[in-house]
Amino acid sequence: MLGADAKRLPGGASLYISPDPDPGWEGTVHCEVIAVAPPRRLSYTWRGGSGERKGYGAWLDTVVTWTLMMRTGGGTLLRLEHAGFTAEDDSTYSILKRGWSDDKMRASITRVTESL
Repeated sequence: MLGADAKRLPGGASLYISPDPDPGWEGTVHCEVIAVAPPRRLSYTWRGGSGERKGYGAWLDTVVTWTLMMRTGGGTLLRLEHAGFTAEDDSTYSILKRGWSDDKMRASITRVTESL
């Protein structure tokens, strides 16, 4: 979703991500674009969860930044930073870290880059 629309998202634009719901949390992550520097950088807030839950699905207020960097000798390095976690967010961090680095994410990034 973001790959196709990122170049058209101005700062302040809203978007949402809908992972699978979990009991006590509807599963929607509300995001707002906070920085755009085409074609190098996109940052957005990542907010969602429930204040009544602990662990996965607990309230989270973080920032995701995607940065593209040209590599010496050709190619592009994609850097993903998901920042703002606290010690109380440890279990959520572990789950999201697996999601950001799994084969499905790599396949999605490949699909988007091949469509550009």
